[in-house]
Amino acid sequence: MRKILLTLIMVMMMIGLASASLGTFKLDDCINIRTVLNATEANISSISYPNSTVLYINDVMTANGKTFNYTFCDATIVGNYIYDYCDITNDECWVNDFDITYSGNEFNQQTSTMYIVIVSVLIFLFLLAIFGASRLPSGDSRDEDGAILQVNNLKYFRPVLFGLAWLIVIAMIFIMANMGLGYMYNTGVGQFFFSIYQILFWTTIVLMAPIFIIYLYTKVMHDKAIKELIERGITPTP
Repeated sequence: MRKILLTLIMVMMMIGLASASLGTFKLDDCINIRTVLNATEANISSISYPNSTVLYINDVMTANGKTFNYTFCDATIVGNYIYDYCDITNDECWVNDFDITYSGNEFNQQTSTMYIVIVSVLIFLFLLAIFGASRLPSGDSRDEDGAILQVNNLKYFRPVLFGLAWLIVIAMIFIMANMGLGYMYNTGVGQFFFSIYQILFWTTIVLMAPIFIIYLYTKVMHDKAIKELIERGITPTP
């Protein structure tokens, strides 16, 4: 019984190895379709594209001992490709596949864990920035009549933290775009998030950043004048 179980396990392992995918490759790269056969001649019959288009090849594979190779340089579509190849000597055929992504990387457990860690850190930093900004004063110390008693420099960190939170949001959108474009077969989601990222990024650089800098500079100069009045014994009125 033990021998039978060991034999079954070995057969299942052999089947798993024989049917294993060729791997994941980058868009527009040349793929070396490689197999090992106990034969003297082998050919590759056809390759099916992700859009169901079939490329009929019927070309002899390059032999190097028992290793047979064929170079495929027309991976122009993201998705799963299916190819079939035959042992001409023994008149046997097999089917295998490979994946094409923009990055050439497979979205495996290690990759997903890395993205989860990065996004989790960004979410933590975002919440920390929002919490910190909400705890900081938004203005100066004033008396009951609203007159400024003291300029509070901590208020400058409040808009800075909100700005940091905004940049973190842009970073998270960029990561989602990168995941969609780099690993998904349907790139529509990735392109959607990348478009949003581009709009937010350039809006921030061209419009929001200059306004933010001008606002802080004006605020600092205004508070500097108020400090001089307080130092001279004059209480600024609202």
